[in-house]
Amino acid sequence: MSRDVRPRLAVCAMAMVLILVGCDGASSTSDSTSASPTASTTAPEVTESPRAMEPVKPTREPVKPTRKPRLHAASRESTAQTTARRVLRQLSPEEQIGQLLLVGVPATGTSMNVLRQLAGRHVGGIMLTGRSELGAKATGRIVRKAQAQLVRHQMPAVRLLVATDQEGGAVQVLSGPGFDDPPAAVEQGKWTEGRLTSRARRWGSQLQASGVNLNLAPVVDIVPRSPDPSTNAPIGKFNRQLGGSAGTVRSHATAFACGMHAAGVATAVKHFPGLGYVRGNTDYSAQVVDRTIGPRDSGLRVFTQVAKACGSVIMMSTAVYERLDPRRPAAFSRAVTTTLLRDRLGFDGVVVSDDLGSALQIQRWTPGERARMLLSAGGDLVLTVQPDDVPEMFVTLAAAVRASGSMRARVRESALRVLTLKAQLGLFEG
Repeated sequence: MSRDVRPRLAVCAMAMVLILVGCDGASSTSDSTSASPTASTTAPEVTESPRAMEPVKPTREPVKPTRKPRLHAASRESTAQTTARRVLRQLSPEEQIGQLLLVGVPATGTSMNVLRQLAGRHVGGIMLTGRSELGAKATGRIVRKAQAQLVRHQMPAVRLLVATDQEGGAVQVLSGPGFDDPPAAVEQGKWTEGRLTSRARRWGSQLQASGVNLNLAPVVDIVPRSPDPSTNAPIGKFNRQLGGSAGTVRSHATAFACGMHAAGVATAVKHFPGLGYVRGNTDYSAQVVDRTIGPRDSGLRVFTQVAKACGSVIMMSTAVYERLDPRRPAAFSRAVTTTLLRDRLGFDGVVVSDDLGSALQIQRWTPGERARMLLSAGGDLVLTVQPDDVPEMFVTLAAAVRASGSMRARVRESALRVLTLKAQLGLFEG
């Protein structure tokens, strides 16, 4: 058969099929009312056209959720760190150093001269010190003044970390209208965890409303019940401990920290690796030595467990620990800060010092040496209650960054941690 005939035959055959299908369709329609149920099951299938087989598009847009899905903790951290990296790239080495300074100013207010001095060193954080009974509204005005003065010339604008000591009991910087008076930690340790979380959230909301975003609490030092806890000068004497066992301290410190966290306030668990066994107070003594805590002490993991549970900072003690590093205070010890806390216990968050300003324990070093030693050990935030220390600390760190590539990298690493914390707290403008 020739190729010219085949197409015509194919067309004719297709036409016949269509005619037959049309007739079957017509007869099926006319007989449908009289067909029995069994007949309907044997009726030939109707083949749909290719167009009819396409998925039907919805006539309405799908309903969008009214609430944004909550990010998992890892996602939040990743987002915050991405933002922090972007901001870090815009900061000069001097501005990066400034982010690592947490400087004490009176909670009742400070002079414009002091604020200008701090602004000239790009200081990224302040700590409200002393005692204030002005209340939440007045404290808020003081904080806003500091934010305006210290952040005004920054590009990009990175707001301040604003810290204070609001443990409760004998250690409470802020009081007056708008602030509760939390009881001492010993009493908090007797509450249920749920009650403590609820109360801490309320206290945190009061701090947040007054402009404070970092509470240097809770105390995680374990003070043994025997001998008399009051012989422990820095903690037990003032009932600052949540309990005498690792379990009680862990559960209640976590409850406190998570309550604060829920209110938008970060916390600093303190004082790693622990001040529960010492006799002297590092604020008033130059010879505070711990001879008990070793590298496998059960209390060490309490710090990291609480910190990881609710995104807390960890504060370093300035006592000397004979079984960890007998030559230098923990805050200046790479063996304690990096090898133990970061490498062995796996903590990669912000590490802040205890006071490196007026504490007698560290007076044999100059302010500049203290700042440099903290960073060299692996710490991040240099806390000093003495604003007059800042010029020397800043100059020393700037010189170290110019002279050493490793110190330059160390400053960038710490600045990234601090900026990540600030991103989590929503402290970036624009």
